[in-house]
Amino acid sequence: MTDVRRAEDVRSFIEAARQAWGRIDVLFSNAGNAGVVAPLAEYPEDVFDSVMAVHVRGAFLVCKYALPHMADFGSIIITSSVAGVIGAEGVYAYITAKHAQIGLMRSISKEAGHRGIRVNTLHPGPVSNDFQLGIERQISQAIQRDAATMFDE
Repeated sequence: MTDVRRAEDVRSFIEAARQAWGRIDVLFSNAGNAGVVAPLAEYPEDVFDSVMAVHVRGAFLVCKYALPHMADFGSIIITSSVAGVIGAEGVYAYITAKHAQIGLMRSISKEAGHRGIRVNTLHPGPVSNDFQLGIERQISQAIQRDAATMFDE
């Protein structure tokens, strides 16, 4: 198991992939965690740091250590979210992290583009599962309205 927050873990799994296949054609950065929903003044700093570490630092480290081993004309894909293009009160860590991933993608694409490496973010919307329903319940309670409607705004 790899902890994408730890540079040594990431270096190890990238090296294992390189040893197994010689080069990396496609890199898919998909690690994530949810955080909590709370007013800004009450938002736990440790939770904010944890979400940023997994989503942003994790994607950064994976790309940093994989890019030198990527095949020209390869592809890097970072899972962001529709949350990366909206704002919502109470969802400070997750939304901030998803916005940051977009900036990371744009910056890496400038460096990798001369090699024909495409760098993109995916922005999936809500999916009907326990993870999403739990987030929607927390947001709905915090904002005193149906959180599912915020994706329509």
